[in-house]
Amino acid sequence: QKSPEAHARWWQDHCKLILHLAQLAQESGIEMYCLGTELVKMTTTHTAEWRELINSVRKIYHGKLTYAAHWHEEMQKIQFWNDLDYIGVSAYFPLDAPVGADATALKTAWLPHVKKLQQLHDREGKPVMFLEAGYRGVDNCHREPWAYSGGQPDAQAQARAYEAMFSAFGNKPWFQ
Repeated sequence: QKSPEAHARWWQDHCKLILHLAQLAQESGIEMYCLGTELVKMTTTHTAEWRELINSVRKIYHGKLTYAAHWHEEMQKIQFWNDLDYIGVSAYFPLDAPVGADATALKTAWLPHVKKLQQLHDREGKPVMFLEAGYRGVDNCHREPWAYSGGQPDAQAQARAYEAMFSAFGNKPWFQ
């Protein structure tokens, strides 16, 4: 566990960077700005600080704001979604389907995750977007899409996984 002093130093540096980048985004005409990615312990335990940072960013940046939450450990726990324009997710959800599953079976395997994301949208009243998603071109890529190694090359498995993801969310009005 870091000391309160270490946290304060880190947070001060983080805010300085985020505000600097927000100013650059504003000057550059950037349409959307993401305030961070998968800072799980920070976002789930320091809500007031995040709200203050978001408020400060909005004073200098006038585009849309989001944050990229970890799909498993973070997205449901964040308490400041209502201060942002979008619920951003790093979407490496594991799909419970056998090796070699076709796109229809993979789309079905998305259903529990789609339900959780829609419930999050319903609770927070904000559209959901994936800020990261990916599948390596290997067999079984849908089971652990976050894995950096392993598996046998299989570009078709990768294509089916992407097809299923796009199909699962393509008609959801709450998904961007």
